[in-house]
Amino acid sequence: AERRQVQAASDSAADAGAQELYESSSDGISPTEKAQAVQKALAVAEANGYANDGGNSTVQVNIPPLAGSYAGRDGYVEVVIDSKLNRSFSAIFTSGQLNIQGRTVAAGTQVATFGSVLVLDPKKKHAVKLKSKNSSLELAGDLIVNSKHKKAMKLDRKFQIKADHILVAGGVERKVRNAAGKMLQTGVEPTPDPLADLPRPSKGPARNVNDNVSGPKDSEVYHLSPGSYKKLKFDHNQTALLDPGVYYIEDGLSVKGNAQLIGEGVTLYMADKKELKLHSKGDIHLSPPESGTYEGISVFVNPDKKSKVTFQKDVHLDVSGMIYAPNAAVAFKKIDVALGGYTSETDDASDSETDDDEADDDDDAEPLTHGSLGAAIISRTFSVDKGSHLKITGVNINAKRPLIGIVE
Repeated sequence: AERRQVQAASDSAADAGAQELYESSSDGISPTEKAQAVQKALAVAEANGYANDGGNSTVQVNIPPLAGSYAGRDGYVEVVIDSKLNRSFSAIFTSGQLNIQGRTVAAGTQVATFGSVLVLDPKKKHAVKLKSKNSSLELAGDLIVNSKHKKAMKLDRKFQIKADHILVAGGVERKVRNAAGKMLQTGVEPTPDPLADLPRPSKGPARNVNDNVSGPKDSEVYHLSPGSYKKLKFDHNQTALLDPGVYYIEDGLSVKGNAQLIGEGVTLYMADKKELKLHSKGDIHLSPPESGTYEGISVFVNPDKKSKVTFQKDVHLDVSGMIYAPNAAVAFKKIDVALGGYTSETDDASDSETDDDEADDDDDAEPLTHGSLGAAIISRTFSVDKGSHLKITGVNINAKRPLIGIVE
């Protein structure tokens, strides 16, 4: 009984010290803050009956720990309680008190983690919207939501979500908490935009999409070179082949029908607020530059313009690197991103700049298979519509997550 009690006391004391320590973990821990965490742990030990009087009990608080797996590591609290217990029946055979020890290590720090999706809007309600109809979202890394709104996420009934962690600066509704379970942490520190200092590209030489085109009508093959384009629009069975480099697109990019967009070592820069629409059933194959200013960036949307990036109707995506759209609403609408199941074609007729919920579509067809998107995403808001199955395997976003509680 005493062993259980002393262990419970050391658990409570270490946890309390770690909580105190965590409040200072984001900007370094001063000697004063460390001393406050020690005093907090001692106070909780005393409240549980172990007053560190040197007679009946001793309480040692070590920051950082002196032993175990976390020895010498900042952000961890070790509490060791020794209790002196008077003998009862065993006093017949020997004398002296029994020493009962409890030891606990608790974390109160932030640890490195890797994100697949980072949503930057700092205060929007439902900055992340995950709609139902048996839809799913699977991330190889974390879903990070910077909104401090008390309802930062919307998750409809039957929506399935899987991620390493779901890190939300604000709060979530009960449905989100129930669906996310142990993946969810709320009240976390927002993750700064890791690419905030990325410079906008220069225009480069002016290009015309028809400079190098071949093939019959509606099945043309466009050979494009890096530079500045007014607008890029591909439809029907057209194919756009992009040479490596940066493409400065002034007035939007649209890929519809069965059109294909293929480029290796490219960065697509969307200069204005016009939407980037990838609504084709054809192949979208994009890989980023492997060196230079835009290394690892496949899509770059101007942070100064509030815009949209939409993936719709079973586009066959093979995109690696990063989709960097810090001021854009990124949406996946009725899509299986690799192997599609839809048969009807539609076009998004609106270019309006709104974040309001759109009316539900009557087409409830389900994708037949599940695909994956290899790029990580940084956006202002993020949504997955009903009837969609999306797997994001990119884990290119360096972040931190809270680690609070008993670890040893």
